[in-house]
Amino acid sequence: LRQLALYGYLLCIEEDLDCIGLQLTYFNLDDRSQHSSCSVVPRAALKEQFNAIVNPYLDQLRIRMLWIRQRNQSITTSGFPFTQFRTGQRELAKSVYRTIMQQNQLVLQAPTGLGKTLATLFPAVKSMAATPLEKVFFLTAKTAGQHSAEVAVAAMQNSGARIRGVTISSKSRTCFNPELPCDPEYCRYAKGYYQRLGPALVELRQSKQHLSKSLIEKTALHFTVCPFELGLDVAREADVVVADYNYLFDPTVRLKRFFEDQKGDYAVLVDEAHNLVERGREMFSASIDKDRVLNISKILLADRATLIKPLQAINRQLLALRKRYPQLTEKPVAVPIDSLKPVIKKIDAFCIAMEEQLDDFMLGQNDIIDLYFEAQHFLRIYEQLDERYVSILTWTPTKTLKLFCIDPSSRLQDGFKRSNSTVCFSATMNPKRYFADLLGLSEEANWQQVPSPFPVENFQVLIASFIPVTYRARQQALQPLVSLIHQEISTRKGN
Repeated sequence: LRQLALYGYLLCIEEDLDCIGLQLTYFNLDDRSQHSSCSVVPRAALKEQFNAIVNPYLDQLRIRMLWIRQRNQSITTSGFPFTQFRTGQRELAKSVYRTIMQQNQLVLQAPTGLGKTLATLFPAVKSMAATPLEKVFFLTAKTAGQHSAEVAVAAMQNSGARIRGVTISSKSRTCFNPELPCDPEYCRYAKGYYQRLGPALVELRQSKQHLSKSLIEKTALHFTVCPFELGLDVAREADVVVADYNYLFDPTVRLKRFFEDQKGDYAVLVDEAHNLVERGREMFSASIDKDRVLNISKILLADRATLIKPLQAINRQLLALRKRYPQLTEKPVAVPIDSLKPVIKKIDAFCIAMEEQLDDFMLGQNDIIDLYFEAQHFLRIYEQLDERYVSILTWTPTKTLKLFCIDPSSRLQDGFKRSNSTVCFSATMNPKRYFADLLGLSEEANWQQVPSPFPVENFQVLIASFIPVTYRARQQALQPLVSLIHQEISTRKGN
C-alpha cells in the first residue's frame, strides 16, 4: 500500500492531478487466485503519506550531513596521535595522502616495524576533510591486522578526530544461533529486526569507541537483533570500515550496499597485500568433493529419491573421469574443460531438484544445504571459465574436482574499480612484475619502497648451507631447521 501511495503521488505531480485511481492486486502463488482493491485517492492524502515515508530518511540524511561537517572540522584540527613520526612513516603518509587526493593507486613495500597501519590510515582519514571521500575501507586477511587497524582508529579518536570506525566480522563468527536458518521464522534475532534496529543504531552512534566485534555483539544481545546485520547497518554511518578482503572482492559475499553497481567515494587500504593473490585464487575457485557427495546420498531417506539419484550420478561421473587418469594415485592431474560437461550436467540436475525441496531442509541437515550452495558456486564458476582457469582432479588424500583460478587479476581488478583510490602495502611486494600482473592494478599505479627504520648494522644474514631445503628433503630437513632456529633465538634475548 505504501509503495502504491508513492507511485500515485509521483504520478499526481508528473501529470498535475488533484486525485488518482489506485489499484492493488494480490496474487496467490499456490492456487493462482487473485484479489484486487481499487480506490480514488486525493493528491493531498497521498502527499501526507509520501511525507510520512520520506521524512524519516531525510532526518537520517540531515543527521549524517551534520556529522560529516563535525567530523571534517575535527579531522582538520587534530594531529598525528603520537609526538612524532617513526623513521619513514612521514614519507609513507605523504605518499598515501597524495594518492587519495589524485584518485590513484599506490603499492607500498615497507618493512615490518615501521607502523604501516597508522601511516596509511592517518593520511586516509585526513584526506576526508579535503575530498568528497565517504569512507575508508581497511581490508586485511588476518585478525591481527584488524586489531592493528582498531588500535590505530582508537588512537586517532583519542587525539581529537571525531570519526566512527566499525569492524565487520563474518556471519559464521558472529551468529548467535548458527544451528538455525537465517530466517525470521526461526531466529528471534532476525524476527522484528527492523523494529528494534533504530534504538540499537542510536546507542552505537553515541559510542565514542571503535565499534569492534565484541561491542556490536553486546549491543545486539541487549536489543535482540542479529549481530551480523547490525554490523552491516552501522557500517553505513561509519567513516572507517575494517573488514576482510572478501567483502570487496568475493562476488558471493561482497558488501552489495557499498560495492554493487557503481564506484563509490571510497579509499581502500589493503593490508599485507602480498596475501591477496593467493586469497584471490581461492575466492574465484570452486571444488566438489566426491566422498562428501556420496556420503550425503547415503544418509538421505528413501523418499528423497529425486535428490539421491542426481547425487549418485555425480559420484558415477567423477569415478568415470578418474578412470581416464591412472596416475591420479600419485599426483593431481589437469583435465580438459570439455571433459567436465557430463558431471556439470549432473550437478545442475541436483541443484534443480534441491530448489524444489529447500524448505524441507531449513531445520537440520545443514550438510546438504551447504553442498547445494557449493554446487551452485561450482556452476557459476564453470560459466566464467577462460584461459585463467585450470580444472584439477585430485584423488589423494581427498577426491575432489577443482576449478582453479590461476590468474585472479581481472576479478581483483573489478574490485579495485569500485573505489576512488587504492593503497596496497606489505613488507614484501617483490618481484614487482609478479604482483603487478596478478593483483589487477592499473598500469598507472605508483610503486614505492620505504627503507627500513632500523640500523643496518642490526641486520645479519647467516647461510646454513649444511641443511638441504628442497621439497624432496623437506622431512629430513625439518628437525635440523627447528634446532637451528631455536639455537639462534636462544643465543641473545630480544626480538
